[in-house]
Amino acid sequence: MVMLDAVYHLATNTAVHINYMAVKFTLILLILFLTTFWVGKGFNHGLFSIILGPIIFYIYYIFADPTLNREIFKLDESFGYIFLHILVFAISYYVFYQITSNKNISKKIKIAGTALILSLTIVGLDSAYELLKTQLITNNEELVVKALNFDTTLYFIFSLITIIFISYYYIQNIKLKISTIVLATILLNLLIFQDLTRSFSTILTSSLPQLLFRYYTK
Repeated sequence: MVMLDAVYHLATNTAVHINYMAVKFTLILLILFLTTFWVGKGFNHGLFSIILGPIIFYIYYIFADPTLNREIFKLDESFGYIFLHILVFAISYYVFYQITSNKNISKKIKIAGTALILSLTIVGLDSAYELLKTQLITNNEELVVKALNFDTTLYFIFSLITIIFISYYYIQNIKLKISTIVLATILLNLLIFQDLTRSFSTILTSSLPQLLFRYYTK
């Protein structure tokens, strides 16, 4: 959910800021976790989460003290962004719910949904690493919000979707499947960003989502 939102902001040249992304991630985690923990998962629970989340985002943007110069950095505190966030929530929740709960879904569609979720998660974690690293090194907000690029991020996402789909479709052994995706992510990251440290950080960012996904969707 957070990464789909971030891609939109990169495409429209509005700020992708580490502090705001952290707030969004925390709010989404709490909303979804507490909803599913207390009342379960399903169509109605999904609708509740999809609508509640963006409303809470909007309240936060209205009342929180700005941490960026709003004359330079455009953010999504306008009312219209509620509907964008609802759409992002709906797409993410629907895809995840279908591949984990729909027993009649075809193998190809299930793998495609899995590839989409895992690729967005991996790229999201990698982006968070890059934003945080830039923040710590420069302590310059103008440089931090320029740390990500729309074209390279999109290329990274679609390349990972392809790699994960092929791996999940053709490789049956779980350990070999995960290892293949981790190695491919490292090489892909190195090819795109040419940053050795960042590439090796994907050992964690590409393996952890796969292990969690496998554990919670058995």
